[in-house]
Amino acid sequence: MSDKNVVYISANYIQAGIVKGFLESHGIEAHLFDENISRMHPFYNFAIGGVKVVVPNHQLKTARKLLKEQGKLDHFDRPVGDLTPFHFLGKIRSWRKKATILLLAIISLPVAIVARGLLSSKGGFGKGDG
Repeated sequence: MSDKNVVYISANYIQAGIVKGFLESHGIEAHLFDENISRMHPFYNFAIGGVKVVVPNHQLKTARKLLKEQGKLDHFDRPVGDLTPFHFLGKIRSWRKKATILLLAIISLPVAIVARGLLSSKGGFGKGDG
């Protein structure tokens, strides 16, 4: 990979494939690295650093120029993908919140069922007056 440079990084292999196709449509030889790991084990995306779009050295400036025009690079030529630290932290927080709610629902459901069953067997809320 010494003669190739990363021009774009994404946590989503589909987005990386779209960027690769965009570059190829402009005559740039682009390849995806770590795409297969991303497909087989999507949770490894952040561990491996995402799916990388790489181009040869001699086409690097052209690729960066095209991606910058499309808003995929910032003014420092850094990839503007969906794999930024703040985006990642937001996903973790969102995931933790959803997992906590799901866990509480799973724990409280049997308790509610048992409580209702006990109340109805003793003539409580479960039995009607009629």
